[in-house]
Amino acid sequence: MRDDLIRYAIGRLLFLPVFLLIVSFMVFYIGRYGPGDPVLIRAGPKATEETVEQIREELGFDRPVYVQYADYMIGLVQGDLGESINVQPGKSVKDLVIPRIKISAPITLSALAISFSIGTVVGLIASFRRNTWMDSGFIGTFLFFSSIPSLIMVQFMIMLLALKMNLVPAGWSGDWHSVYTTNMIIPVLTISLISVAGVARFVRATTLAVIGENYVRTAKAKGLPSWVVATRHVLRNALLPLVTVVVTAVFTAFEGSLFVERIYGIPGMGVFMVDAVFAREYDIITSMTVIIAMLSVVSYIVADILYKSIDPRVDLTKKM
Repeated sequence: MRDDLIRYAIGRLLFLPVFLLIVSFMVFYIGRYGPGDPVLIRAGPKATEETVEQIREELGFDRPVYVQYADYMIGLVQGDLGESINVQPGKSVKDLVIPRIKISAPITLSALAISFSIGTVVGLIASFRRNTWMDSGFIGTFLFFSSIPSLIMVQFMIMLLALKMNLVPAGWSGDWHSVYTTNMIIPVLTISLISVAGVARFVRATTLAVIGENYVRTAKAKGLPSWVVATRHVLRNALLPLVTVVVTAVFTAFEGSLFVERIYGIPGMGVFMVDAVFAREYDIITSMTVIIAMLSVVSYIVADILYKSIDPRVDLTKKM
């Protein structure tokens, strides 16, 4: 089984450079021919035509687009993500991105860990106590939280935990070194509470489907404790479709954290990407798209490997 997994991973990773080349090509050209001109933004509304052309020449935007793309890809292969044009002119994109990833990644991953842990437990309890007050009560409570938009939820958390109870700061303080402090509490709670209901309902649905299988009825007939049936016979088989949800939820959480970052004043990736789009930062947009595309491919490879680990009957060779 290990040899099959290695061959599958290598085969998918060999496809990765081609995929990234296509994605970067499309984003680069769309950025160059899309609306807005970063040179005009940098020059300012009162700049003369000569000044604009001088800045364009300094940035290399007067060259053919295919030449600009070739230079960008050569730098990307060497680890150079380009330079900022308007956000912080002349500063390396890598120096701008890495501190923001160090902020957004721990917050997002912590929120996902909490939401999937609580959601899995709630979903299991609801499935084993279906049509009881525990089923409707637990699911209904977290559905209430999920129905509240994140931009409202984060303000409620600020009012309750920061202004009323004075437990946490009312806004982000410091840089990425301040991540593992009370700064994390409000954004993590906001993102995780909104996500629990979806995980719980999914686990409940998949668990109910597994509970109806003959091997589960046999385990119950043998008199095994409920927790043994749940962990050894039900949860393992119900986890397989949950792997896909975990993978896709990573990207959804990054997108959904935008309002939380903006309102709480977090200098993370969500706000940074939006600011880069409005500032027409070509190199930042292209670099971040390539990074996200690369992570998505790697994540789905990991998901397929987890499929095989959870259920040895899965044949990965048919996907290649």
